Amino acid sequence: MRVLVSSALALLAIAAHAATESPSPEAAASAAAPAAVSASAPVASTAGSAGVPPLQIEWHCKECKPNEKVPPLIESGYAGAAGAGHASIAEGDKAIVKITEFHQRNPALRSMFGFMAGRDELTVTVSWHGKEATAHDYAANAMQGMNAVAESVGKKTFAAVQKLVAAERAQAVTATR
Repeated sequence: MRVLVSSALALLAIAAHAATESPSPEAAASAAAPAAVSASAPVASTAGSAGVPPLQIEWHCKECKPNEKVPPLIESGYAGAAGAGHASIAEGDKAIVKITEFHQRNPALRSMFGFMAGRDELTVTVSWHGKEATAHDYAANAMQGMNAVAESVGKKTFAAVQKLVAAERAQAVTATR
């Protein structure tokens, strides 16, 4: 009986922790702001220019309930990847990021049942100057939720945008020859 009560209390503690896991929109925005500022320093990117475009994130999923915490987390992952890749987020045309698939598990169910509670999923389509790419990730364990997925998608969005920018620059170089 004592073991059953201890187990129930442990599950309640995990559920309470999971319910408070997501930062408030203000905290997420303030956490994203310093990364965006530090990543905007004029550093040459690996593609050989001033950097990558900023993001404009829009919700385009048909049957999902938008979570206002997700776009700042995507931007934070994007800015972090840009900074790690020694690229700046340059002013100018924005890359349009459309959230096309979004599914978030209940945090309490996620922490109690892990993969049996389903999975958190996020898919975005990135458009820049008529070219498109996608970025997708998911988590199906008890420890990682939508926060980790959104930041991962932000990093993958950076990689996709960097490829789009590099392809356009390569095309421009071959057109001038």
